[in-house]
Amino acid sequence: MRHTFKLALIASALFSANLASAAEINLQQLHAFGTPPTIMMGGDKGMMPAKPPTLNTHNGKLIGTFLSGGGSDFATLTQSGIYSFTPQLTEGELTDYTTYINEVNNDTLAFVTNTVVDSQGIVYGGANRTLFKWSEGEVIEDALSHLDLSSINGGDFRVQGLMTIDAQDNIYFAAYERGSDYSALLRLNSEGEIAVLIDFSRDEYKQGNIFTKGEAPASLIYSEQDNAIYGLAHKSSKSDGAGSTEGLEDGDFPSGTLFKLDLTNAKTDGSSEVQILKTFSNNLHGLIDDHTLATNSLVESADWLYGTSAKTVWRAHKTNLDAFTVLHTFGSEQDEAETNLNGKTPAGPLVVAADGNIYGTTTAGGSDDNSGVLFRINLSTDARDLDKEQDNFQLVLHFADQASPLPVGLTAGALVNGEQIIYGATNGDAVNDTGSVYQFTVKEHALEFNTQTTEITLGESVEVNWQSTNLSQCTASGDWQGEKEASGTESIEPSSEGEKSYLLSCQDTDQKTHVQLVNVVVNPKPELNFTSSVTEITLGESVELNWQTSNLSQCTASGDWEGAKETSGTESIEPSTDGNKSYILTCQDNDQTDYVQTVNIVVNSKPELNFSSSVTEITLGESIEVSWQTSNLSQCMASGDWEGTKETSGTETIEPSSDGTKSYVLTCQDNDQTDYVQTLDILVNPEPEPEPEPKDNSSSGGAFGSVILALGLLVGRRFRNKD
Repeated sequence: MRHTFKLALIASALFSANLASAAEINLQQLHAFGTPPTIMMGGDKGMMPAKPPTLNTHNGKLIGTFLSGGGSDFATLTQSGIYSFTPQLTEGELTDYTTYINEVNNDTLAFVTNTVVDSQGIVYGGANRTLFKWSEGEVIEDALSHLDLSSINGGDFRVQGLMTIDAQDNIYFAAYERGSDYSALLRLNSEGEIAVLIDFSRDEYKQGNIFTKGEAPASLIYSEQDNAIYGLAHKSSKSDGAGSTEGLEDGDFPSGTLFKLDLTNAKTDGSSEVQILKTFSNNLHGLIDDHTLATNSLVESADWLYGTSAKTVWRAHKTNLDAFTVLHTFGSEQDEAETNLNGKTPAGPLVVAADGNIYGTTTAGGSDDNSGVLFRINLSTDARDLDKEQDNFQLVLHFADQASPLPVGLTAGALVNGEQIIYGATNGDAVNDTGSVYQFTVKEHALEFNTQTTEITLGESVEVNWQSTNLSQCTASGDWQGEKEASGTESIEPSSEGEKSYLLSCQDTDQKTHVQLVNVVVNPKPELNFTSSVTEITLGESVELNWQTSNLSQCTASGDWEGAKETSGTESIEPSTDGNKSYILTCQDNDQTDYVQTVNIVVNSKPELNFSSSVTEITLGESIEVSWQTSNLSQCMASGDWEGTKETSGTETIEPSSDGTKSYVLTCQDNDQTDYVQTLDILVNPEPEPEPEPKDNSSSGGAFGSVILALGLLVGRRFRNKD
């Protein structure tokens, strides 16, 4: 039997101000379950599914469970079972619908959980007091039959809630036993070993009859991103509360918890650390429920979690515990006649769909207050909306007067050619029908906007790339402008430095705006300024080197200095030798291009003046030769007994004009105008007196006169030599 129906998303206020209006959802019924008479007459088996089916990607078939209708006689009619079929109609009919009866324990109403499929295509699900596993064409088996379960509450527990599986085929599920107040999170690994990860009923988790961490999980999801299990722990009717009582008003009680289990630090004795992300309030949120037909659930979207409680749809941040927000409270409409128009009692798994929305169902409420609704959370698609303030609740359609009422949740199908199929099931009204399996299609909505680099230098270009799926009317804003194609590449050369924001906005088929943002830092051009305080110094003096850079790094000194340097700095250097010195500084930009500057310094030897003469004593009338040599001196001046400007090196012959002591002073200056002075003292003796003419003594003194003359000359010579 097939029934196809098409419900437009109506904007009329008669239904709801939030009723989706921009697109159409086409529900196609794939299978209607039989009734006791049709089953006993040989019709298809199976009635009343409690959860939606799961797509087995290994064979493309939908695998689901039903509560009863597994057999075709009175003895087996109430048995649970599995159904399997390829979700494709041929002339309005399924061609391979098959059922398998519960042969694990023959319990009635046993299959109440969802199903999961491992990497080998093996299907697992809850079967009351155990897990079942099943492969196509095989009988249903007990997945725990080989294990000793006595350490898990003496083996006395029931499997319930929404299970999950990780990439290593580890299966996580809830164990609960009302009579003994036992609540736990169990794991069956790929080797078939079972472990208790969290024992919610530990004594340290109890305050009287309140379970501070919650009771058995109603819903579990595995986060590959965080390597963690996130879950909703329910509150049973037997306890006084599940969670913390802190901050609750009188008359209120904690009605369940949102928790996290870090698998990196998980323990297998039930003592794993439980991080409570949120305690729910019964007054504000209602219970976290694990009821067979009204199981609350949660999903992951990047750093956020979305989920349901008995009264609400909510959003929570994984790490910012203050960011919890109620997105919608069911039954909160102002018009009393339409109190439950947007649904009542959220039921079953949620789906994060490829169109950028989260879809869910309620098992009650709606236009007839009984049949339930399909709703969605329009997720914010604006990259600037970091707090997801644009998220909003939207009613999609009512199940009243349709092929089958009372939906029990959704599961995701394959994404093919820009479209994704979502599968769902209804439990039926138990009067005219016993449930159905249906599907609907959503268009993929995606916008990717990126660049190869987020940092460039002024004068360079940045290439932005964008690709969209089922989007149109794209517009650029921020630091670029204009209408853009739905996909493209563009090279942009910023005209100034600073942080540039390039926004791209496109609309999807529901007229919802998708905004992506690319930020690019435009640095000023790389620059190196390397200077010195002077370009010439004297040995023993220091030179100060200064450098500043812009957008450079990895500076290294070479030449007459060395070592790694900061990108800006000052350094005083005293050369150890004279000569020409080269100080080289090399810095690199982001592309490893070298920027090199050199400072050349002339290091002069120390100033020196050498001033000398050939003799230190002469006789008047004789000359003296003075010589001088300088090093790093200039502006030489003569003074004292000579004068005038002199070269920095030279020789000069001087003939004093009078006797006596003569002082020859030479003054030269260095670069700092410091005088260097040397003096030569020269003794100038007077000329000797002329000798008298000899007289003829032959007539007056004879030989005696000659003797007297000779003695006088001798004495006179001695006195002269003494002077």
